[in-house]
Amino acid sequence: MENVKFVKEHVLWLEVFNVENPDLKEPVYVPPGYTKEDRRGLAEILHRFDYDPINDKGWHFYCYSTIRIAQFSAISIRTHFSTNHPTFSWDRFFLPDSLVPVIKLSTEKAMLRFVRLCEKNGNSLPSNCHKIYTPENEMYAWLTANDFVNFYHSIKSIKESSKELYKICFDLPIFKSKNLKKLFPLVFSVLDDVLFNNRSFNRSHNRDLFFKIILEMEYYTLKFKSIDPQYPTYRFNYYDIIDLTLCLDCVIHLLENNKLDYFANVFKQLDISDEELIEYISSAKILKEKCLGKRNLKSINWDDTIRLIRDFN
Repeated sequence: MENVKFVKEHVLWLEVFNVENPDLKEPVYVPPGYTKEDRRGLAEILHRFDYDPINDKGWHFYCYSTIRIAQFSAISIRTHFSTNHPTFSWDRFFLPDSLVPVIKLSTEKAMLRFVRLCEKNGNSLPSNCHKIYTPENEMYAWLTANDFVNFYHSIKSIKESSKELYKICFDLPIFKSKNLKKLFPLVFSVLDDVLFNNRSFNRSHNRDLFFKIILEMEYYTLKFKSIDPQYPTYRFNYYDIIDLTLCLDCVIHLLENNKLDYFANVFKQLDISDEELIEYISSAKILKEKCLGKRNLKSINWDDTIRLIRDFN
């Protein structure tokens, strides 16, 4: 991990597979011949990544590690790394000696968080999943193999062909910073509610469709660039602006189409009054139009994308 520094980690979500969460999927691969009883304790570890520039001085790199244990629970962790070394090269970074230690650290942090959160919530891990704590090096080679393929056969060409769009940052001096500091938490709290937290919504369905509109890793990157104090100014690249426009469009639709009651806890946590909510919806509309500029926003049927549990009963 030469020249690459660990910054911080975030728990993106933690889910429990039980009767109280009927909408959640449990897509853990089951080997042929396994019975229903054998499935409990089977572990699945997934890994993905994203990266974006630190102005012109370096790069952020984000590892997304998801752990699922059949008939039990799942967790997703975002581990943030950065580098501003003048000789840093993505071609060298995406080699086993450099990438494997980063993925190993990210996965181990996810495993540790998973165990601690389970213990905190009083959930006993299945007895036959103890190997999850000490994965073999072969597993990391397997986890990173897909990263190598994605980078060299897809992501590298995309990033290289549009690197200027990633490097060009747009400021958002549209409102006073105090307005954005409350508007952005509202936007992403509402979205997190319908995607992860609020049991009134069919979260699995909503994620399946929403993350086909905005890539899941890009959503997290945009979210933290918008609400994390580590990013003191609101500077977004070309693709961030497109995703932000879509997020604003979705939230405006949700808040204006008879779903306000479902977000009462969000408004309470953010200490937003009814009068302030009207103001923030208006601000969101202005910001969406400013972000949109002369581009045409693709038409999204948000009523089909974001559904309530009752819609499936």
